[in-house]
Amino acid sequence: MDIITKLNSMKKPELLILARQVNKEIKIKDVHKLRKKDLLTELILRQEIVKEIMQGNITAKPKGKRTKKKKTDEENNKLLLKITKKQKEILKINPNKEGAKIAILRKEISKLQSKLSF
Repeated sequence: MDIITKLNSMKKPELLILARQVNKEIKIKDVHKLRKKDLLTELILRQEIVKEIMQGNITAKPKGKRTKKKKTDEENNKLLLKITKKQKEILKINPNKEGAKIAILRKEISKLQSKLSF
């Protein structure tokens, strides 16, 4: 069967998988945004690589998962101390006069909380 007919018979998710495998060799910009016909044209332009992938000669290696670096207890304790200081500052502020400052402090607290890891 011809490669063009094989590609035409595939659904878009299958074409996306194939295009991502081709991306390991030659970059196609914004694969996930392309329509089916655009994916087909991109894959037809790279017929040699697509044939090898479909025959199983080239296999794509899955990317490794990104892991968040765990912080030590000492680093977490420092972050917790900073958070409590900011919270105490918020309690001291008069909300009627300095509402903007409270909003800034809350953003800082949320950033610090996102850095925490247990």
